Amino acid sequence: MLLLRGSGVTFLLDENFPKSAAEMLRGKGHTVHDFREMGLSGSSDKVVVEKAQEFGAVILSTDRDFLHAFASIR
Repeated sequence: MLLLRGSGVTFLLDENFPKSAAEMLRGKGHTVHDFREMGLSGSSDKVVVEKAQEFGAVILSTDRDFLHAFASIR
């Protein structure tokens, strides 16, 4: 975590990522967009990628198929 501390990274948490991670990251000074908080639960992987691009965010997901879906979106 030392690499992330104070760097002001923007993260986008997919709906399946632990909520506690959002709290921890915010506590470290990072910006976190959470699909549950945005009312976007159930969105397609394409929407996740589009939102990440819109926010300039790193996607955090535990969805095992997300990488495959991402490759097909590009």
